[in-house]
Amino acid sequence: MFQMFNELMDNLHQINEFYPFVLYVSVLLFGAAVGSFLNVVIYRTPIMIDFEYAEIIKANADNVHPGVEESYNKGNGMSLSLPRSRCSCCEKMIPWYHNIPILSYFILRGKCFSCKESYSARYVVIEILNAVAWVALFYIFGLTITFAVLAILTSLLITLSMIDFDHKILPDNLVFLTGVLGLLFSTTSVSLLSPTEAIYQSLIAFFGANIFIGAYSKLRGMTMMGFGDIKLIGVLTLFIGLPLTLNALMIACLSGIAYYVLLKCSKKLDADNTFAFGPFLCLGYFAMLVHQLMIVAV
Repeated sequence: MFQMFNELMDNLHQINEFYPFVLYVSVLLFGAAVGSFLNVVIYRTPIMIDFEYAEIIKANADNVHPGVEESYNKGNGMSLSLPRSRCSCCEKMIPWYHNIPILSYFILRGKCFSCKESYSARYVVIEILNAVAWVALFYIFGLTITFAVLAILTSLLITLSMIDFDHKILPDNLVFLTGVLGLLFSTTSVSLLSPTEAIYQSLIAFFGANIFIGAYSKLRGMTMMGFGDIKLIGVLTLFIGLPLTLNALMIACLSGIAYYVLLKCSKKLDADNTFAFGPFLCLGYFAMLVHQLMIVAV
């Protein structure tokens, strides 16, 4: 198996040497296809989580709130693969030739082929963002394990960020997958940390953030950060370690404050004066990881 993998990598390196354009186009197309799948994950994961909670409530209560019943009915039978994609307005199934990443949106002018209701432009933005990010990472790191890890991490962080923006939750399964990726990355020769260092520094970051946020919340009588954010800090520390975590948190805090001020000035801040901080954590950690890996690569 390892021999087959090595042969595959040798062939890809040869293609990259003589026909680099082929691999760039392949990365772009595959990145766009993955971006299309991310839209499915972003939309369906919160619905599936709500269904799980609704199922537990229905099983333990005689009378349930209509909202619980709605969540149950909406998520019943839903997975990341089923049912097939449908228009949220007319409920007609979207054929595969109308579901081609990026192209379909512009060919159909951002509208359903059946009822002509407009789709959110965010779908195509996520597809383009993921594709462009993958190509940029491939340009910087080439056909390496570093590129593969960062490409997967990019897609995970985009997904976590968008779900947090929409629902102010960071699903445990996606945070767990990010942690698994971090542990696998720590076993490679290009990792900034050994597996042992990654684990104990991650635990220090998690418990340290938990203690600090808990103490701050008690002193101020308000929640500074959700537990999902604390778990994300612990997981992302697997990639960069404690020293760089301080820089990542600084980037996250500064960008988060700027976003908070923008929301405040535009009067779009939620009634509870809170906003999703997970996307800014993702930004800070990812920026520090890419910056450090670029230094190491040079």
